[in-house]
Amino acid sequence: MVMVVVRGDVRDRATGEALPWTLVFVGDARVFTDERGEYEVVVPKGTYVCGIRHSYYEPLTVQNVEVNDEKEIRFTPIRARL
Repeated sequence: MVMVVVRGDVRDRATGEALPWTLVFVGDARVFTDERGEYEVVVPKGTYVCGIRHSYYEPLTVQNVEVNDEKEIRFTPIRARL
């Protein structure tokens, strides 16, 4: 099984502000962003559903993300209306 790195960051769509402690998922792999809103996860090559969850933002999910080599994914969610 060939493993690859997926890394990136999560930023507020309107302000560009980094979103620390956001849950990022790539398939079944789960990780939280660090204090700079950055993350890194290692997964087997494949096609995944990826996304983020954050208490104050709308959920964001991307279908059919192909991960064959090292990949960068930036998520830019929209703040939820409370």
